[in-house]
Amino acid sequence: TKEVKRKPKIKILYVATVKPLGARRYYVESSAEFLSSLDKIYSKLKRYNNIFEITLRIRDIKNEINEEIINNALANKNDLIKIGKGISIYEEINKCDCLISYSSTTLEEALFMNKPVMCFGLPRYNHLSFYENSFSKNFNKNETELKIIENCLKKKFIYNKVKKRIINYNF
Repeated sequence: TKEVKRKPKIKILYVATVKPLGARRYYVESSAEFLSSLDKIYSKLKRYNNIFEITLRIRDIKNEINEEIINNALANKNDLIKIGKGISIYEEINKCDCLISYSSTTLEEALFMNKPVMCFGLPRYNHLSFYENSFSKNFNKNETELKIIENCLKKKFIYNKVKKRIINYNF
């Protein structure tokens, strides 16, 4: 019999930033908003767990969110989502196929590492609004799978189209 070679799963890196006591409201999700966003992403993508795997990276915030809380939240979601640990965030970005976050500098870091990025979360803030006109869709080897994510989450990925970051001081 001939063995069927499975295509590797698309690696989604989901980076969450939560500030203590809801600091920087409207720019950073609260713990509750983050957990709701996590549930929403899971519910939209769970039927594609044979195509995708999500690695979650989040810092502990004393009295708000920690590994125990995350493990409880992920108790029935480990078919799709796992907690990333053991390697640096740079290595995590480097090995992912795309990055999703509500508001994190990792969105920009991934963009300049030529990774498709998506701003996703409950409040209306869009961390990437400044980049939407500067960056556009380029061909991506995982275009079909990334389109599934876009359709499920009702958001678009942003792709890097420039090789060097240009800073405009005249804004």
